[in-house]
Amino acid sequence: SLQAMEEGSSLLESAQFMQVQQTAGNQSLLNVFVNLNQVPDLGKRWGSNAQPTAGNALGAWVAMDLNLQEKAVMLNGFGSSSAQQSFFDVLQSMPPVKYTSPAVLPQSVAEFAVMGVADISTFREKFTAYQAKCFGADAYAAKLEQWNSMADTNLTLFFDGLLENEVCAVYQAQVANADSLDRLVVMKVKSGSLAEEAYGKVLAAYAGQNGIQLRTLQSNIQADYKTEVNSYHFPFDGVLQHLYGAAVKDGYLQRVCFYKNYMVVGYNHEALQNVIYENMRNRTLANDANYQEFSESIAEHANFFWFVKMPRWKKKLQHYLQPRFAEHWGAESSVWNAFYALGLQLSTLNTLTYSTAYIHYKPEIQEKPKTVWESKLKAGIQMKPVWVVNHNTGDKEVCVQDKSNTFYLISKEGIVLWEKKLDSPIVGTVEQLDYFKNGKLQLLFSTQNKLYLLDRNGNFVGRYPINFAAKTTVGASLQDYNGKKDYRIFVPCENGKIYLYDKRGQIVKGWNFDRTDHWVNQPVKHFRADNRDFIVFKDKSRLYIQDRRGKTRVKVKNNFTPAVNSAIYLDKNGKVGRERFVTTNEWGVVKFVYVDGTVREKKLLEATQQHTYAFVDVDGDGLGDHLFLDQGVLTVFANDGTKIMEKAFASANLFGPAVYNFGPKNIKIGVTDIPNGRIYLFNSDGTTYEGFPVAGITDFSIAYQGGATGKFGLIVGGRNGYIMYYNLKQ
Repeated sequence: SLQAMEEGSSLLESAQFMQVQQTAGNQSLLNVFVNLNQVPDLGKRWGSNAQPTAGNALGAWVAMDLNLQEKAVMLNGFGSSSAQQSFFDVLQSMPPVKYTSPAVLPQSVAEFAVMGVADISTFREKFTAYQAKCFGADAYAAKLEQWNSMADTNLTLFFDGLLENEVCAVYQAQVANADSLDRLVVMKVKSGSLAEEAYGKVLAAYAGQNGIQLRTLQSNIQADYKTEVNSYHFPFDGVLQHLYGAAVKDGYLQRVCFYKNYMVVGYNHEALQNVIYENMRNRTLANDANYQEFSESIAEHANFFWFVKMPRWKKKLQHYLQPRFAEHWGAESSVWNAFYALGLQLSTLNTLTYSTAYIHYKPEIQEKPKTVWESKLKAGIQMKPVWVVNHNTGDKEVCVQDKSNTFYLISKEGIVLWEKKLDSPIVGTVEQLDYFKNGKLQLLFSTQNKLYLLDRNGNFVGRYPINFAAKTTVGASLQDYNGKKDYRIFVPCENGKIYLYDKRGQIVKGWNFDRTDHWVNQPVKHFRADNRDFIVFKDKSRLYIQDRRGKTRVKVKNNFTPAVNSAIYLDKNGKVGRERFVTTNEWGVVKFVYVDGTVREKKLLEATQQHTYAFVDVDGDGLGDHLFLDQGVLTVFANDGTKIMEKAFASANLFGPAVYNFGPKNIKIGVTDIPNGRIYLFNSDGTTYEGFPVAGITDFSIAYQGGATGKFGLIVGGRNGYIMYYNLKQ
């Protein structure tokens, strides 16, 4: 230090240091100065053999001020260029750009970098000089000529001609499967259609040069019945890194497609397909709530932006550091888990480069659910998602409505096939019928004011929708008395009347029921026993058991007040003429109403008026068992009153119990804990189904998916408008 002072060679004599030193904030907690020329030596001291050696090609000095915020650690300041050609010089030749690639990147992205290119001609001149300095002009040109000769095309002019403003490199994302590389390159192009047409000509030239049939280099990604994207072979792996910098790692990437005015390069066809699927599910990074919050504290415009989630950053550092440093670096995992991501932005300002390093503090981040797919709707989920059948393929699809009253049909891959705006929320559920008796299925449901029937393309059938005379209380209930598809549709309304429609939406004249004493609070049911039909429903004061014409078929001898949340079930009871209907009264006492009107009861527990009840054979003995959900506790009794299971939950605000049939003597019971966003699935012996609880906030539906997998699919609504699909084993 004394020698430097005497010789006049201290840092104060360095124009590059003084340029940034003058920008340091006087009021900051800490000023950090980094000599970029010394970064490689620092890496050799702390790093393993795998650590990167680049550094002196970036610039000369960086001065950054430390600021601590409520949810952030931020370093920002200026960097100066070195006397020789540096990466900062390349950036300074162009203004910052608004980068848009997060709008097309999958939410699974853990690390990416974006290079902004506002002026391609200036960039090309500066970048070529920079690369020549790093690798040598002859070596750089010779490598590029090898790629040019592959298709007899000047690839520099070709890709520069396509580019609009930005090139993005993804270093880690779940883009296909465990066997696939998890990298992507996403380049924004001026016109997706024109870029694809131009690339087709280049690929044709490549095929001709190498004696390859062009059709073997192309395949199709069928996203849904109306969306098809072409996927092409990409034989130029490595050229994009050569043209746009070391950050753009396209080595080993062999497939390319053009989607939404972006050129997407990936490892294989499946990787590209997943990118398109995630976009169609609205599961892009720009739609992720955590990333949106992160983005509020960084600039929209930059020349360079690097983003990495903290778990990924921790693993990278442990990989690059020497073992004696690495073992301490990641020792306290809870500290790492309190932070969401790190971002680094570089933007030009006159002759300096403005740098921002931002670490977002978010200790409440929840672990992502292990779903097969998730699809984001326009608003929060309004109803229980329902499985329906695609009559063309036999595949299961999903119907759901969001809080904007938009109704969706979603494919088995989570792609929205169509959406339709309704007048109000759906009341009840969605059912399917064969209106034309030709094997093609339609969707039937109701809102408070209308009855809807849609075909599988979302078009109205016949004279639908049908306006109700009064608002419905529980929605439509579809019945097929004899299995001949001569459907009847019951709609209880606020005026006490129960309207009966045929499948064409016309009132059935033979139905002569007058009206209920109060609003019907559960869907109308049809049962058949002893060669007779029973139409059963209830209000808050009594149970109604009618015939098909609406006349009283069973007069209940000892009237009781039915529980609001208890459905009605038929118990065959093993004897003809001794069939009985099962429900509970307002205090949870099980009531058995026989077909002769006799009422018997069984008290199994103390319950509140808010309890829900189901009567299902859980233990597989052929007899119905009793399921109660009340005050945050699920209790199941065998037919003889023996307690089978009891499960307490963290909340009393629950959906359930729902019962799912996985096969002979294989019953599952489902419950949703709404405030805590967890869904539970229990086996018939009371044990928790493997992998549960999982994320979800609505009632959920389970259906066998068919095929060789033997798997069941569970669909549930999640937070922030997501529909989530889980695979279940039988």
